[in-house]
Amino acid sequence: MILKGSGQPRFRTIHIGTLWKSKIPDLKTLKERILSSLLVALDIESSVQGVSEIGLAFLRVHEQEPQLCGDSALQTFHSQNKVQTYTIQVLDRVPKKKTSREAIKYGTVVLVDVEEVGPTITQILSAFNHNGYLILVGFNLYTEFRWISQDCPSLSEFFAAWVDIQEIASERSGVLRPGLIDTMDAMHMLDRQVGSKGPRMHRASNDATRCLAVLSGLVSLDSFTIPKTPPGVLLLAELPRPSSNHPFTARITTTDGSVLPSEFKTPRSLSTLFAEYEPKAVALNSRGFRSSKSNGVRVWWLSFSTIESLERFTIRMDGSSLSGKSLVVESSITPLKIDE
Repeated sequence: MILKGSGQPRFRTIHIGTLWKSKIPDLKTLKERILSSLLVALDIESSVQGVSEIGLAFLRVHEQEPQLCGDSALQTFHSQNKVQTYTIQVLDRVPKKKTSREAIKYGTVVLVDVEEVGPTITQILSAFNHNGYLILVGFNLYTEFRWISQDCPSLSEFFAAWVDIQEIASERSGVLRPGLIDTMDAMHMLDRQVGSKGPRMHRASNDATRCLAVLSGLVSLDSFTIPKTPPGVLLLAELPRPSSNHPFTARITTTDGSVLPSEFKTPRSLSTLFAEYEPKAVALNSRGFRSSKSNGVRVWWLSFSTIESLERFTIRMDGSSLSGKSLVVESSITPLKIDE
């Protein structure tokens, strides 16, 4: 990871030297430093013209570590912890065409010209500054630090310390460079927006809120496991239609039609669960996460390279039980087209 270790980043730190040297390096130090502090999560999204959206999320920590209640929703975390969020959007860089983007779920949205970005964030931080000790928080903070260093070095003066929670998540899980969403999944933090069908561009304030939720899980949960993705497995965002690209497939449901085990609700976690069978692609349905009430995942789908692998998987898994759920496997073989 770019920010880890003694190597220098690919941006100048001379103007932000005091903050740069105040890194919180590990979980033990993080637990000690966050008490009676104000956590400020920062996330940046960019377009071809440059930085287009900045998200800020604020969480006050009193004399007790912030708690993450297991199997809860991000919305619940946001409201129970009284997180305050801001989205600063840069005029002329906001996409005019309809794109597959998340909705901005929390807080206040401010539209500004590019030259007003720094003063606007300064004004927001100044309103909180009288409350004391501020800690900058992010998940892989390279982009954010480069932006501060190049465009807004004066912002570094607001913070007494900073922490990259991707490094802390790696320390706790043993997984190199874990993803933000994978870490949330490992903590059983439900986020319906992420579970929506198809790939979606993240919003800065949503990701800033996710950073605070993950930090709370890092300091409060006894254990969690981030799955490692087997190499070479294609992770599909939705169930594909039958085609010659995937001639040997298996469809998994429960015998009673109920939802499948909730701990495997992403393609990555599914690929890890069935790694020993060497699937070449995995997918699952996430239709329930698009509605206001989540119905959970009801179909798992796997593709195999050979009919032998498909048969071995079907024999082993059909009728088996997982997390109290009885599974049904429907295998499918798509005939290959032969050119005459």
